[in-house]
Amino acid sequence: MASTMQIPLVDGPAAGTTVTAELDRNGRPALTHHHRVSGELHDAEVYELQTADGAGRWIYRWRGPAGALPTLPTPPNPTAPPA
Repeated sequence: MASTMQIPLVDGPAAGTTVTAELDRNGRPALTHHHRVSGELHDAEVYELQTADGAGRWIYRWRGPAGALPTLPTPPNPTAPPA
């Protein structure tokens, strides 16, 4: 069974709540947490992992709604037939 820990959400609409995060083999939680508001991923609020102090405590800090975050352009498909 994987190790888990409770991590508080800071700022944003879910501030003051905690989430249970699964830790990787190095004892670190996922770099982001997508807090679903309506059950849909595109409506999620994005929280980014940060250290709270030097004692190994973590927080997830709000970065904004998933739909408002910048996206990278899709690179062209080199195997696609010419248009």
